[in-house]
Amino acid sequence: MHTESGASPTQVTLLIGAFLLLSVPAMFLPELSHEEALYATIAQEMQQNNDFVTPHFQGSAILVEPMCAWVLSLIDMAVGLNEITIRLVGILPTLLLALICMFTVRRVAPGCGALATGAAVCSSLAAIRIGVVAENDMLFALFINAAWISFYLLSRERKRWMYAWSTAHLLLVCALFTGGIQALFFFYFPLLLMRQPLKVIRRLWKPEHLFPLAVLVVGMICWPQLVQWGEEEVVRVFQEFTPAEHAVGYLRRVIEFPLRAVIGFVPWAFLAWPGFCAAFHPLEKNPVLCQYLRTIIYSLFYFFWIIPASDAKVLLPLIGPVAILLGMNYELLIRRYSRQLRMLPLALSGIAVAGIIATAVTGVLKVSTWQVPTPMILVTGGCMLAAAGIVTAVWLNRRKAPVWLLVAGSVMAVQLTAVGSFQVYNRHKKSHSRNFAENFSKYLLPGVTVYELIPGHDIYPSECYYLERLGDPRFTELGERLEKLKQRPEQGLIGSVDFLKELLELTREVERLGDPRFTELGERLEKLKKRHEQGLIGSVDFRKELLELAREVVVAGLHPRVVRINDIAEIKKKNPYLAKKVYVIGRHRMPVSRFYEWHELSDITEYKKIKLRLWEGVRR
Repeated sequence: MHTESGASPTQVTLLIGAFLLLSVPAMFLPELSHEEALYATIAQEMQQNNDFVTPHFQGSAILVEPMCAWVLSLIDMAVGLNEITIRLVGILPTLLLALICMFTVRRVAPGCGALATGAAVCSSLAAIRIGVVAENDMLFALFINAAWISFYLLSRERKRWMYAWSTAHLLLVCALFTGGIQALFFFYFPLLLMRQPLKVIRRLWKPEHLFPLAVLVVGMICWPQLVQWGEEEVVRVFQEFTPAEHAVGYLRRVIEFPLRAVIGFVPWAFLAWPGFCAAFHPLEKNPVLCQYLRTIIYSLFYFFWIIPASDAKVLLPLIGPVAILLGMNYELLIRRYSRQLRMLPLALSGIAVAGIIATAVTGVLKVSTWQVPTPMILVTGGCMLAAAGIVTAVWLNRRKAPVWLLVAGSVMAVQLTAVGSFQVYNRHKKSHSRNFAENFSKYLLPGVTVYELIPGHDIYPSECYYLERLGDPRFTELGERLEKLKQRPEQGLIGSVDFLKELLELTREVERLGDPRFTELGERLEKLKKRHEQGLIGSVDFRKELLELAREVVVAGLHPRVVRINDIAEIKKKNPYLAKKVYVIGRHRMPVSRFYEWHELSDITEYKKIKLRLWEGVRR
C-alpha cells in the first residue's frame, strides 16, 4: 500500500508554474478566432458608444450574451486589448475554477487531493483547448460551477437556505449573461432529479426560493425590453433543441458523444474513474457531496447524449464536478493502484520525446525552405528545451514524486511540444486572418471606412479585427513633427532657410518609409517646397497647404474602420456626404449603386472556401 505526503509549497509552486507554461505560449501564437475577435470588437464599441446594454458589432446591434464583452471592456480600460490580454477571458476563469474546486476538496479531504483536482482542471485536454480561448465557454463553466458548489455548501452544510438560493441565483444571473437561458437548465435540471438526502423539490415552493426566483424572472422579463435582440435569444435556445434541424448524422453522433466527452478529460480520466465505481462509494469521506456531484454529472451527460442538437463541448461545465470527485477519491486510488498509474506519465513523456525528435528532424529538413522567422525559431527551440527538461525530471522522479505531479508534468511536456511545432507552424503558414488583412490593406488608403457587405449576414470578425489594426505609427509621428515645424515660423523661432532645410529632411523621411501608398505624400511635399522657393505661393497659403498635408500624414498612420451593412443602399445612410471613394468587402457580384462606379481592386480568390473581393467605388 502506497501513500503520498500532503501538499508542500514546492508542489503548489510547480502547479502554478505548470499552469503558466501551459497558457502563456498559447496566448500570442494562435490568431484570434471568430468569437474572440467578435467579443473584442463588441467591447471596444461598447466603450466608444458608451452603451453597455445592447452589444454592437461594426455599428449594428447583434445577438450575443454580453458578459464576455463586459469583461473585455474592463481589461481594455485596465491594460488595453491585444492578442494576449484578450485571452485572459479564458485563462482567468480556468484558474478561478481550479481554485474553487481545490477549496471544495480541501475542506473534505486534506492532502494531495486538492492539488490533483487543480491539476486536473488546468491540464485536461478540454481546458488546454478551450481555457486559453477568449470565448464564453470557460466563463460559463465558472459561473455554473460556482452556483452548484455555493448552493451545496450553504444549504446542506450550513443550513442557510435563503443565502443558498440567493447566492445561486446571483451566480445564475452572471451565467445567463454568459451562456443564455441554458444556465437555468444546467442548474435546475439536476436538482429536480436529486434523491434523499438531497431532495429539494419541496423546498422549491418555500419563500426562501420563491423570492430570489421572482427577482430573477422579473429581470428576465425586463431585459428583452432593454435589448433589441432579447426576444430572439429565447427563440434561438428552443431551436437548439429541435430534433428536425439536427436529425442528420444522429446515430453517428450518439456513438461519438461519450468518446468525445471522455477524451476531453484525458489524461485525468484514468484517475477519475473511482468516483463512478460502486466499490469505492462506501469508502468516500463525504458520500452526500459525492452523490450530489454524480447526480449533476449523470443527469446532464445522459440528457445531452440523447438530444440531437448537442455537442460534447456542452459538457465543459462538468469538468468541475469530475475534478472534485477525482480529488476526493485520490488517496484511495493511490493506495491501490500507485504502481500502475506511474506508467501513465511515462507513456505521455514518450509521446513528448517523439514530438521533440520529429520537430528537430523536420526543422533541419524544412527550416530553409519554409523561411521561418527567427523569433518563431527561438520559440520552438525554447519549447523543445523546456519539454526535454520536464521529461527528464519526470523520468528521474518517476518513483518518488506524487502521481498527480508526474501526470501534470508530462502533460505540460506534450503541450509544449505541440506549441513549439504545430502552433508555430500554424502561425507561420496558416494565419489566414492576418494574411487576409495584410493583402486587403495593400489596396486601402489609411483611415478609410470599409463596408462589409456579406449576403446571408455572414461576418468575418477576426479578419476585420486585424484589418482595423494595420495602422503605421511612424506616419503619426511624422505628422506631429510637420505640425510643430509649421508653428515654429509663426512664433519666430526659425528662419526661412532653416525652415526649408527641415522641410526637405522631413520630405526625405516620408519617402524613405517605402510604402507605395504614401509616395504621393512625399511628392506633394516636395512640390510644395519648390513652389515656396520660387515665390509661386504666399506664406499664408503655404502654411495652409502645409497644415492640410500634415493632417494627411497623420491620417496615414490610422487604421481602416470596418462597418457592417446588409445592403449597398446603407452606404448613403452611413456616409451622407458621399466620400469620393468607398470600399466594400463582398462575396459574389459587384455592388450596384447610382452614386458610385465600382470596380474590383483585389485579386484574392479562395479564402476559407469562400471567394471574397474588395471593391472600390468612385463617386460619379
